[in-house]
Amino acid sequence: MELVQRVFLKRLRVFRTLVVALGYCARNAGHLFVLVWFACALNSACRTGLEWLVYGFPPRMPPSLIFHGFDPPTWLTPVLSAPLVAMAWAFVLSDICDRNPNRGVIAVFGHRLDWIRFELSRPVLFGASIFLVTALLDSIVQVTELRMLLAVYDPPENPEFVINLAALFGSMLRTVLLSLVAAWTYPVAAQALRMGKLDRAPLAGDLRGNRQRLWAIFFFLNVALALFGALFRLAADWILESSDPPISWTLRDTTIRRVIEFPFDVLWIVAWAATTAIAMKA
Repeated sequence: MELVQRVFLKRLRVFRTLVVALGYCARNAGHLFVLVWFACALNSACRTGLEWLVYGFPPRMPPSLIFHGFDPPTWLTPVLSAPLVAMAWAFVLSDICDRNPNRGVIAVFGHRLDWIRFELSRPVLFGASIFLVTALLDSIVQVTELRMLLAVYDPPENPEFVINLAALFGSMLRTVLLSLVAAWTYPVAAQALRMGKLDRAPLAGDLRGNRQRLWAIFFFLNVALALFGALFRLAADWILESSDPPISWTLRDTTIRRVIEFPFDVLWIVAWAATTAIAMKA
């Protein structure tokens, strides 16, 4: 009976876990922002630089590095982003799970800079490799979704609502598949970022009976963040359209868009890291 009670208590509650995680992010928004803002800013700067290489005139990115499954469309996007995302995850995980407020703190001339955190250690690189694999799987699903949409895109034969329905179905299928992949890879990445190694025994014990529940948590988190992301993109489009429309890609408009979307980029990373941390603790 005691064993049954322990197993029952370790069962994740899908909506309760999601509400607790998002509530934690809302209550501690300022603190979490301080933890990850520098890593997120570096990530945004890297993406802006890659856009300049891809879309600038003349284009400076070799054609062999172009791949439209990423944003910006180059193989370098996940390579540069994964370590920075893993770094932000490491700070959030250490703060929630390990109660370690000092991870990544930079000291200059003996003075602590608590508002700037940077760490490029073995655990961070280990976790980044897992995020890189996840990003590659995401790109494969995205390219497959695009090809499915192009296969049904024939305006003379298919009415507009059929094309929109196919796009909606492809988007939902991608969300389901990515949530399933995240349920397998993100707990592994979380353990790697915390411990610098993989220990299958405790990880398998924590996830026994909870894999489907974790998939459901990540699915609803994906949907919620997608809705928030749509609002941020509408705001960015409205601000950019209020100015003179650019003839081609410009660094000014890209910088404005990155600044507008920066809070959402921080929210995306923090929400995923905090949800995974709280689920692992539960």
